[in-house]
Amino acid sequence: VSAMIERPVRALTAAFRRRPRGRAAAAGAVVLLVTAMLLLALLLLTLRLVEEGKALIAAAPALIERATAAVTGWVEAFPFGLNLRDSRLERQLIDLLKTLGAQLAARAATLASGAAMGALKTATSLPTALLFLVLTLLGAFYLSRDREQALGWLRRMLPEKALAPLRRMRAGVGKCVVCQVRATIMLLFIIFIELTLGFCLMRIEYA
Repeated sequence: VSAMIERPVRALTAAFRRRPRGRAAAAGAVVLLVTAMLLLALLLLTLRLVEEGKALIAAAPALIERATAAVTGWVEAFPFGLNLRDSRLERQLIDLLKTLGAQLAARAATLASGAAMGALKTATSLPTALLFLVLTLLGAFYLSRDREQALGWLRRMLPEKALAPLRRMRAGVGKCVVCQVRATIMLLFIIFIELTLGFCLMRIEYA
């Protein structure tokens, strides 16, 4: 995280150069901005999940009814043109198909209970996730603020013959990664626009 926010921190450090602790102010401002963006994304995602959950709950009876109707249709169409000589086997298969509807309803109730337990576990794990997020952001702030001191300590610990190839490798790999990510993002953006326009023209739900 500290490495990812380095460029905006440098830009803000130049703007805060008149302040005695310009680097610290810039790092704090960028970390706060990243935190706000993460919280906003989490809020939007949570609201979306709530809306989709409501829609799923509202559609569940119709889905179960359709599944039950399909099973009933299979029972009525049994034995699907097969010539079963053993009437006992035929009765057993019919009974098996008739129980599928009830099993689907029971399964739906079980899934609902499991979803409730999953939501409870997620809620109980939120404090741990929040602590992890806070410690991560604090670590990113301190590493960004004291970046030069940390890099200076690392340079003193490593011999010069090891630093030179590391610098070359960092420059080459960094350039390749940036080019690859840029090309991938451009392709993803183009495909996203094409698919979104196509889905909207086709009036597909959740385009």
